[in-house]
Amino acid sequence: MVMRFIPLSFLLTLLVTLLSFSPEAYTQDETDHTAWSWLRVDGHLDDLSSQESIQSKFPYSIEWHYRLKNDAQDFSQFILRPMLGYNLDEQKTLWVGYALITQERQGEIVNEQRLFQMITFKGKISDSPVVYLASTRLEERVLENYDELNLRLRQSLRIAIPLMENKNFKLSLIFQDEVFLRLNQTEWAGARGYDQNRLYIGLEHQTKIGNTPVAFNAGYMNLHTPTKTTHMINVGVRININNKKKPRKLN
Repeated sequence: MVMRFIPLSFLLTLLVTLLSFSPEAYTQDETDHTAWSWLRVDGHLDDLSSQESIQSKFPYSIEWHYRLKNDAQDFSQFILRPMLGYNLDEQKTLWVGYALITQERQGEIVNEQRLFQMITFKGKISDSPVVYLASTRLEERVLENYDELNLRLRQSLRIAIPLMENKNFKLSLIFQDEVFLRLNQTEWAGARGYDQNRLYIGLEHQTKIGNTPVAFNAGYMNLHTPTKTTHMINVGVRININNKKKPRKLN
């Protein structure tokens, strides 16, 4: 199952990326340098302390994002994004979630709200230590002061290549690409079609603080839209909160 999905995830990402390559989409007018930061807390609702399995059925995640623009001098966005999942098995998870985005838009601070549904696939590529995480997300978006609903599809593929590892330490090289497509046209979101592409390369340092797994991420992201290319520093921390007694191996 895993090996059948890996080519499919690559093909989906490649297909969506190729759809975005048009002369109209790549007419550039602006360039910006920004900084994005984030914190993600992962956990699960079911108590596994007395169970044989370490696989949760109901994982959850809460993310906070703070983003700057205009050479990292001005506020751009603050995002709060909780989501709840259901693990189909060790590789596949279904998610539902909500996002509140407070952002600067044309000189005003406005709120965007989103509902989204997502499926993620994770595993190792063949017998190698390389780990992949692929996701497909559908968003239903509304913006303050507008009545139109925008539908957006996001296709992401993340590859983690271990560089160094021991019992309580792991350093990985991360490659990730995420393509955004608008599925309908609205006044505030724009025409149907290519929205943006986010290409990221960085390092992830996984360790433990006490018994809590923590991952520190830092890297470079290139964000492309039809009118702007943005170069950014992207840093974040992921904390895995567990309510079970069994030790959990870093992954």
